[in-house]
Amino acid sequence: MNLGDLNLSTKPVAERLKEINQILAANNLRQFPSIGDNKLGESEIVDIIEWPTPHTKQWQDIVFLVRRVDGTQYRHQIRFNSNGAVCDGVIFIPVINGRVALVKQFRVALGQWSVELPRGFAENPADIVSAGVNSLPPALLRELDEEVMKDAQVSSFDYLGLVADNTGTHNVMCQAYVVRIKADSLRGPVSGTQGLGVVFVDWEDLLSKPASLGIRDAHSLAVIALAREAAS
Repeated sequence: MNLGDLNLSTKPVAERLKEINQILAANNLRQFPSIGDNKLGESEIVDIIEWPTPHTKQWQDIVFLVRRVDGTQYRHQIRFNSNGAVCDGVIFIPVINGRVALVKQFRVALGQWSVELPRGFAENPADIVSAGVNSLPPALLRELDEEVMKDAQVSSFDYLGLVADNTGTHNVMCQAYVVRIKADSLRGPVSGTQGLGVVFVDWEDLLSKPASLGIRDAHSLAVIALAREAAS
């Protein structure tokens, strides 16, 4: 892609948004609802200035030229999920026989154990399906099998909405759900195919005192807040 041939900075905002989104869509990346407008008091994407080779099959970093309302400009690198055209990933509250299953695992990046809701990013094109209110994305079913309970049968679910990964640097928004599973019997420890630890807590404790359960990650806390609002 020859970025200089696009001449994006010379085009009106609406036309620039359309062309940038066409490029993102052609590369299976999430599109922008807006690129901002200085006339509305917003920072505005002026141009694409670097399109590096993806670091991994999961991430694509793109460097944009952004103009602040005061006219100054700066380079802004934004990270996209490489397969995020529709579904960037999922995070969900699994409820098995009325109790919430949390995942306990050692997080290498933190150097410590963490108690979390299960989550995962869309890692391949098979995960890219239109999902939300009426259907579950394959990414969720895969994470359920890997992290919580192998061959679990989902009896019902609620879609809670989208959770942004990082509003400053990432164009990544995971889909959040409550997933209910009915198991005939639970004999011995529950575990998915990855062999992570699963601990059970009460629904009310999850909504009212997540910190006391050891939950500290922003993704889990955001989804718990969405579930609390939906239940109110």
